[in-house]
Amino acid sequence: MSREKKARKDRPRLTAAIPWLYGLLLFMAGIALSVENVFLYALTVMLALTLGLGALSVYWAGQTLRTEASLQRTQAQRGDTVPLTLRLMHRSPLPVGEMQLEMDTGAQNLTLTVQDPGRDSRYDAQVYAAHVGAYRPGLRCVTVADLFGLHLCKVPAEALGDELLVLPRLFPVEPLHYAPADPGLGTMARATEDLTDPMDVRSYQPGDPMKKIHWKLSARKREAVIRRFEEPVQPEALVLMNAAPPPTPFHRDTLLETAASILQVESAAGRSVRLPLYGSHPTELTERTGLPLILESLARAEMKETEHFEEVLTMETRRLRRAGAVAVLTCSLNGALVDTVARMRRVGPPIRLLLITADPEDPELLPYIGQLQQSAVEVGYVTVSRE
Repeated sequence: MSREKKARKDRPRLTAAIPWLYGLLLFMAGIALSVENVFLYALTVMLALTLGLGALSVYWAGQTLRTEASLQRTQAQRGDTVPLTLRLMHRSPLPVGEMQLEMDTGAQNLTLTVQDPGRDSRYDAQVYAAHVGAYRPGLRCVTVADLFGLHLCKVPAEALGDELLVLPRLFPVEPLHYAPADPGLGTMARATEDLTDPMDVRSYQPGDPMKKIHWKLSARKREAVIRRFEEPVQPEALVLMNAAPPPTPFHRDTLLETAASILQVESAAGRSVRLPLYGSHPTELTERTGLPLILESLARAEMKETEHFEEVLTMETRRLRRAGAVAVLTCSLNGALVDTVARMRRVGPPIRLLLITADPEDPELLPYIGQLQQSAVEVGYVTVSRE
């Protein structure tokens, strides 16, 4: 569509709410001219003035209508309400009747009816943050009516407020389970020792275990020296999230909130955690990112399946040697995904698969769940939240 046609389409449109009144006006005018009755002349003129002034007032207000929308805050958690201030301005000197404001909150469409609007009016509305993501709530359309409701003028408003970023809500989750030999307290990795480098040894101190004494070097130096090791290297928790488009917006909300809650719990426990996000702008969230930025990044996460989740898991297998625990978050299960997770468990650390579902009792899932459990994969359900 060309710019001229689109501009013509977006112009205010005047319509008659009661079209048969124009037919009545013509009928009365014809009778008045036929019988030359003064009373009928007066009624015809009054009806003509009523229709004409009503149409003029509505059209004038529609042509000069200006709208503004502003949010009182630009961030909210899912389930919050955010105040939205609307401003309506027009330059029509004739009075108009009610205005219907069609609002788009990003998650739903609302209609607000305003009685006796002035030439410069402000109104307060509430925007419900229904789903995680970035939205621009505001006005989409304003319908102006005259005092008698005989004419309507529909004005495309397109008055969008500032961006509203709806953040995931956190909820309690169980910390991830690490390997029995390494319960998440850190993996002792010995440094490559150079016996000629004094940084690798130190003098014996009372209380040092005997097994740490370097006997050959102690005999050479004629004093007891202790081997030195690197600082404990803490295993990281690897969180892998299926970025395929979820079945419903509620599945997406629950998926992102589960990921955020795991990152928050592991970070609060002082463990390293890593969540790669794929899409047009790949990024990686860690405990050093900070919770506020983690929530913002998840709220803007693209849920587009650029490649199959099984392929993503295969690519991340290279990190298993550094991971102490793995969490796999998904809204769906299939044979290829189950086989990939089972293979990861055989060569890597403990894996917890969390299935985001509205029906944990779905019989179609039972074979997949059984196969995962036989492969020593911990399986959990997260019920989709619709609140």
